[in-house]
Amino acid sequence: MDNKILGKKIRNERRKLDLTQEQLAEAVKVTSPYIGQVERGERGISVENLVNICNRLGVTVDYILGDYYPKTHDEYYKGQWSKLMQGRTDFEQAFVIKIVESTLQNIDVLLDDFTNAFMEANPNMRKKAGSATQTDNRASK
Repeated sequence: MDNKILGKKIRNERRKLDLTQEQLAEAVKVTSPYIGQVERGERGISVENLVNICNRLGVTVDYILGDYYPKTHDEYYKGQWSKLMQGRTDFEQAFVIKIVESTLQNIDVLLDDFTNAFMEANPNMRKKAGSATQTDNRASK
C-alpha cells in the first residue's frame, strides 16, 4: 500500500470538510502530529484508525483504499455511482434513479438526437464519420 496516496486522499477529504488536522485528530482520538504523518505518507495507519478517520470524514474505507486495487469495469462505475450518491437523501437517490431509468429507456433516441445535433454543429466531423463508415462498409464485404 502506498502511504502517500492514502495520506493524500485523507488530506483531500479533510480539507473538503474544512477540518484542521487538530480537529480531525481530536474527533478520532489520535494526535495531530499522527494525522500529519499519515497525510504526508510518513507513517502507516491501523485498520481501526483508518475506519475512525473514514467515519469522521463521511467516506468509506473502500473509497479511500479504492486506488490500490485494480478495478473491473463494473467496479469502476459502481464506485463512480457511490461518489455521486454520497451524502444524498433517500428521496434524492430515488429521484436520480428514476431519471437514469427514464434516460436509459430512451437512450437510442437521445443518442441519435445528440449525434445529429453534434454533426450539424461540427460539419468537419461529418466527413470523417462518413469516410470511416465507407471504409468499414468496404472492409465487411
